Amino acid sequence: MTQENIHTNREDQDTRLPDRVAELEAELQQLRSERQAVDQRVVSAQKLETLEMMWGGIAHDFNNLLMGVLGNAELISDDIPVFSPLHSVVDDIILCANRASDLCRQMMAYAGKPGGVREIEINQVIKGMTNLAHALISKNIELREDMNDHLPRIAADPVQLSQIIMNMLINAADEIGARPGEIRLNTGAMHCDEDYLRETFSEEGLHPGRYVYVEVVHRLPETAPSKEHPSYTEKNAGKDLGMAVVIAITRAHKGTIKMIHGPGSGSGYRILFPALVPPESAAGQDAEAPWGEHGIILLVDDEATILTVGERMLNKLGFTVITAGDGDEAVAIFKEGHTEIDCVMLDVAMARKDGIATLQELREIKPDVPVIMMSGYSESQIKQQLPDVEVGFIQKPYNRESLKDVLQKALR
Repeated sequence: MTQENIHTNREDQDTRLPDRVAELEAELQQLRSERQAVDQRVVSAQKLETLEMMWGGIAHDFNNLLMGVLGNAELISDDIPVFSPLHSVVDDIILCANRASDLCRQMMAYAGKPGGVREIEINQVIKGMTNLAHALISKNIELREDMNDHLPRIAADPVQLSQIIMNMLINAADEIGARPGEIRLNTGAMHCDEDYLRETFSEEGLHPGRYVYVEVVHRLPETAPSKEHPSYTEKNAGKDLGMAVVIAITRAHKGTIKMIHGPGSGSGYRILFPALVPPESAAGQDAEAPWGEHGIILLVDDEATILTVGERMLNKLGFTVITAGDGDEAVAIFKEGHTEIDCVMLDVAMARKDGIATLQELREIKPDVPVIMMSGYSESQIKQQLPDVEVGFIQKPYNRESLKDVLQKALR
């Protein structure tokens, strides 16, 4: 290489060096920005985690308070004369407390503690969210409900079911926009054969049979302008995400979705869930054997209100009740009288000794003692902590009818 070529190469390197330095500085700045964004996301995640813990704690404590409201209201209702106008007042108290309990379950779901799948009536879930639905939908839209009575029960998480119905209502309202329109919210039951199920947004494995459905159909006046080709704005992106959540939750419940067309210009979606088959009547069998409402119950809870209300409800059912305010007291009482105690009702979350530790000590004394765990959290969450232990469960706040049901199962 000649001296002239060496000199030229050096000049080229000197010329490119500032550009390279600028590129490196730009890359460094980009890395700093990305690091700052990551730090911000970490801080946001920590704040959200703190809020979730707060929501879960508040909801749990509020459920305990609602136990006192619901239990005492039910006991008052029993003692009011049949034709007293106070019955409607007490019924309103019970209705409001039940709605507050539903809100608590929603807060727990947002805190990562969903209510869990259980047998529910779909119409009851919809009735509990009607007021919220009317508040979220603009005044130019008329919301009509047509719910068939006496539907079979389904296995579902009521909080998640409320979420997907609300998503569908909001999506329907977005389709209508500022124009006058109508949304119909319908429920019913139908038989679905293989051909019908193939036309739905379903995964393989669905079986023909009876399904319970809820459908949301929106309709515009015939003179309203068409929206056949919506633009892909952020609003539409959010709507698509909302429907993705609907599909995911529906499939998790072993259900499916079908696009439907209503009257006139109406269109929407029908969500279908497998109907639960009621157990066959077993007259004369052990399952129908008479159950005597008597015996001694050890009721354990560190909330004085719940002890008082629970004792009154159990007394109404015909049981003798011994109360304990914590796990240590419960173990001491059980050691003294475990031969006379027929069942233990045990709160899970207690300050000094929690219900799980108390249960272990009780079972060491009497392995076959029937135990019913009590909690504001769902049965599935509690059973995860007791995978190999046979116990009953009742979720707070409970009423006397649900208390009777769980005791029947525990004491047969």
